[in-house]
Amino acid sequence: TDGILFISGETLEETNMDALRVAFTTNHDMTTGYQGAEVSFEDLEEFATRSDIHWLNHWVENGHRREDNIIPGFNLIVLDVDGTYSITAAMEILEGYRGFIYTTKSHTDDTHRYRIILPTNYTLYLNREDYKEFMANVFQSLPFKADEQGDHRSKKWLSNDGESTFFGNEDAQLFDVTPFIPKTKKNDDRKE
Repeated sequence: TDGILFISGETLEETNMDALRVAFTTNHDMTTGYQGAEVSFEDLEEFATRSDIHWLNHWVENGHRREDNIIPGFNLIVLDVDGTYSITAAMEILEGYRGFIYTTKSHTDDTHRYRIILPTNYTLYLNREDYKEFMANVFQSLPFKADEQGDHRSKKWLSNDGESTFFGNEDAQLFDVTPFIPKTKKNDDRKE
């Protein structure tokens, strides 16, 4: 502005494993009644394995799930795997990480359908475009195919009372977001 370059910066906020951000509803219309909450990592199982919860990894304004109402800030990512990779193989790939897996209602012994919830090492505050690019970067790095519709901040998932398991212990690493953040040198280096 007027020949002056203004630069702003912020530090990355480490994820608190007792304050993972979710919004959820039990309404059948799937778009209203969302409440923001912070849940502990241990409470993910109770939260994700009920049979009646629609949830997302961002908070929303006015309880209404749509992109314009998304409040930036997430500290977990969700990978939706629909029959493209076995749970056993995914667990091997994710060895060393800390996370949670639960099966969806369409999961069978022959066709594995499940969700992987990975707490991130930092809480990120990304706008719509940057979140899409961030998730595209994550999807491209995976050795298996995940549903790329998960690149929307307003994407919701349905809980399921099927099989579930935690993986990784307290010393396991959280998903490192820094190589995937758009417009950063680390992301450029990862792409190279």
